Amino acid sequence: MRESLLREAESVLEEWLRARGEAPTSETSEGFRLLALHRQGARGVPSFNACRETCREIAYHYNLLRGEPGAALLEQHGIEIGTSFGPLRGRIWRIGTMGYNAREDAVLATLDALEAVLAAQKFKLPRRAGVDAARSAFG
Repeated sequence: MRESLLREAESVLEEWLRARGEAPTSETSEGFRLLALHRQGARGVPSFNACRETCREIAYHYNLLRGEPGAALLEQHGIEIGTSFGPLRGRIWRIGTMGYNAREDAVLATLDALEAVLAAQKFKLPRRAGVDAARSAFG
């Protein structure tokens, strides 16, 4: 499923480039050909940047479907986090706790779920350290 999602998105951008008389690149950007195709298509067409987030979302969900810790957070706890791309993929995560999600209960639930998922995957970490530190910060 994840391969077909990625290939379909690439084919849309390939057609866009061919329609403009360009040969689609075979290069990658941040580990994804999709992102390189987007970069190529956006050159000289500022309005094309609007699809940048769509391309990044597709790459994000491609990574999510690989079964990384983020997938377990979503499946087991209903919490969606973003991974990085390129050489940092799988090494760092983007966790959004801004706006509506900046509430104490949301932050604590996210940290608690993240700890549970990481512990289940045999990561060594001090139990409750993240939740306790956040609770202390909230006062």
